[in-house]
Amino acid sequence: MPFSSTVEVSSVPPQSSDVVITDPQPVLVADRYELMREAGRGGMCVVHEARHRYTGRLVAVKRLLPAFARKAEMRARLIQEAVALGLVRHPGVVDILDAGESGGGPYIVMEMLAGRTVEGLLAARGALPLADALAIGKRAASAVAAVHDAGIIHRDIKPGNLVVLQCPETHKKRLKLIDFGIARLPESAVVGERLSRASTVLGTPEYLPLELLTASGLVTPAADVYALGVTLYECLTGVVPFAGSYGEVLRQAAMTEARPVRDLRPEVPRGVEDVVMRALARDPGARFEDAGEFRDALQEASEQVTSTPPPLPSRDGSPRRHARVPYMTPVRVRFEQGLLEGRSEDLSESGLLVLMPIPLPEGTEVHVRFALPITGEIAVCRGVVRWVKPREARTSAVGLELLDIPARMKAIIADYVRAGE
Repeated sequence: MPFSSTVEVSSVPPQSSDVVITDPQPVLVADRYELMREAGRGGMCVVHEARHRYTGRLVAVKRLLPAFARKAEMRARLIQEAVALGLVRHPGVVDILDAGESGGGPYIVMEMLAGRTVEGLLAARGALPLADALAIGKRAASAVAAVHDAGIIHRDIKPGNLVVLQCPETHKKRLKLIDFGIARLPESAVVGERLSRASTVLGTPEYLPLELLTASGLVTPAADVYALGVTLYECLTGVVPFAGSYGEVLRQAAMTEARPVRDLRPEVPRGVEDVVMRALARDPGARFEDAGEFRDALQEASEQVTSTPPPLPSRDGSPRRHARVPYMTPVRVRFEQGLLEGRSEDLSESGLLVLMPIPLPEGTEVHVRFALPITGEIAVCRGVVRWVKPREARTSAVGLELLDIPARMKAIIADYVRAGE
């Protein structure tokens, strides 16, 4: 789930080096899902890691934020997300387990995904190894093809909605598509009135085709094909074709063509470049008709690429002192000039890898607030920015070292890291 990118300016710098750990009050949803910690937060919804009261299974529970819980359109949108997930059963799409009403609002229960988003990988690495990029492109296209086969248009395909998982037994990588919050359902599956009208612009501008940026055309599977093309373009080159606000992306997309992939990365096979550039065509009719056609073309173009991707390096190329494991949770970072809301992607015994809307300078002293794994307790502690990697498309990767961590907090993190290695 995407996170807030607002900056709250404050003249009050961190004053204390004390670590504060608070135990949140338990919340029970539908009399059986015990909320443990926040795993993600967006503009309208929050996702919690939860434990089923009777089976002990860990799940993800998505609910509306209190400000939206009583708004009929937002309630209907979350219900329609549940309907969309129920229509698609595919290994590359997050599984829905339950849905209903509790505490005056709707909720969705999904499988809990312990992985890294493609957005996080791009923020930390930049362009990905060729084999990695192509694997992500093909798996994402396969998942979206299943969505299209169900008569659904996702409308929010982007790196932040693609989660890379590793099977603990085989160590093989998998990919899951998440967040159907603005998906367009087939008429037969629409609950009540259709929520999104043709004049409504929804989604992340860098991944929207011109017809959606201008709200001038029908929403078709070709819109998702464009977003798949942008995602693969970014995996291959480290940049998006057009970056900026809605207006800035609209102007660029209307007046210029995307720079060819091989101009930025010459070793990309020409056939792969052709597939990506066709997906990015300004005219929807010139793109692949749907994600299945895109997937098949990409598979054919990449059959000769069989390299083994290297492990994720440390920033300076030296071995890491501490193992890192995937861990997604909202992170609040307070520094002398203000406050930023971000999201962690990785956790180690020494710190966090955080995606933030604005990169902080190296050496910046901060106070960090986040939910601990396992217990869900809220920790506030001192930290320092050790490295920064700016990213063109909205988020930057920031390496935070946690300072003065007490033994109990360190033990909780160490147990989680060991279990996830």
